[in-house]
Amino acid sequence: MIFLVLPGFAQDAPQPAEPTVKPDVDILESRFSTTTPVVGDTLTYFLKFDSVKGLRVHPVEQFSEQGLTVVEKQHLAPQEFKGRMIQQYQYTLRPDQPGTFQFSPASIQFDGPHVNPIAAVADPAQLTVSSIVDVQVVSNSPVMLGEALELRLKVVKRKPVTMSAMPQTLSAVFHASEPDKTSETDQTTDKSDVPPTPTPQPASLEFVLDQSQQVTPQQIEGQTVEEYQYLVSAQPTVAGEYVIPEFTVTYRTAGGEEVQQVVKPTQIFVLNPNTDNLDIATDYHFLVVPAIIAAALLVGGLLGFLYLKYRKPRQTAVLRIPPPLPPGDVAHRELAEIQAMHLPSKGQFKEYYTFVSESVRKFLGAEYHFPVLERTTGEILTDIQAQNMPDAIKRQVSNFLPEADMVKFAKYTPTLEQADKVMEEALRIVDESLAYHQPTSVAEETTQDTAQ
Repeated sequence: MIFLVLPGFAQDAPQPAEPTVKPDVDILESRFSTTTPVVGDTLTYFLKFDSVKGLRVHPVEQFSEQGLTVVEKQHLAPQEFKGRMIQQYQYTLRPDQPGTFQFSPASIQFDGPHVNPIAAVADPAQLTVSSIVDVQVVSNSPVMLGEALELRLKVVKRKPVTMSAMPQTLSAVFHASEPDKTSETDQTTDKSDVPPTPTPQPASLEFVLDQSQQVTPQQIEGQTVEEYQYLVSAQPTVAGEYVIPEFTVTYRTAGGEEVQQVVKPTQIFVLNPNTDNLDIATDYHFLVVPAIIAAALLVGGLLGFLYLKYRKPRQTAVLRIPPPLPPGDVAHRELAEIQAMHLPSKGQFKEYYTFVSESVRKFLGAEYHFPVLERTTGEILTDIQAQNMPDAIKRQVSNFLPEADMVKFAKYTPTLEQADKVMEEALRIVDESLAYHQPTSVAEETTQDTAQ
């Protein structure tokens, strides 16, 4: 039998399609419920994968290496679909430290000994864990010699906590530049036997916490922001770079836990207007961004001037910035928010009494103008006796604050009725204080009207 192969026939003949083979293991889902958690909060990690039926595999998680604690692990019942087994896992995680982490959450590995046990690896994911409290040193640096230097601490709270210890003083140490090795060599060559004359270091800049200030919390994007003002004991007299070393602050959680927060070193730059920048031993890279902003403002101002010059007259809108709320309004708002949380019905008496007493403390300090920052109950009660305050209110406060301390620190568990009564007492202290000050204001307004 003779077979003939015609030219071009073999090339044009259809080739059989290669079969599509799925991998032994395929990860179908790997995601977090949130990628921006707060320390101590919980989040969920969802893992779903399928494998060839009968293949023995199991997931291996990489959470502990990233500071994540597995609170709960759930393995849902496997499902079979087209000869493959679909498995789902859910992990409840708690981040224990802040930071940004990029890692592969899990991998699928074969059971038993294998040369390469890894069957599949989940794609890398990024978690940005925020701390409960962020503290930032804010100043008007850079300043010129002769300008007043200002400094404050900006505290951002992402959970209801109380600042229990703030630094009473901060010190900014002068940062001397490293000596020029070339000049040292030249000096050694010329005067090898003469030791270099030490340069006296300028005095450190000392800042003291202003105890007379009234800290008013502000709600910004769901976070509580507080600012603490510091007073400078003496303005800088020498230009250069000053550094506030690392320090710690302490805050108290709703559960009564004391936590320390580390604040990184902060630079303060003082410039001399009569000295070239090259002669000042500081790093001026921070001026690049302000220079760009200044140039943009200059161009924007020019365009705005041309627009205003040639546009048609139009009524000018006046921007009115509302004044800060009075202490009474702030206290009523905070107490209403605490009531809406229904903490006593949840058994969270300690947190409830902490929030109510802190609100009353802040109100008393703002309304009667005496310091309450980092003051114990005994110190506040002593200060109250010297205030121009009715005796009835003094008695109410003297009963209210110690009762709250019993629940906060003595592990005393009150009843729901007692919890309701504490809220009533807090509102009574606020309302009677406002009523006590109201007649004085009305009398002053009447006197002014009569004089006019």
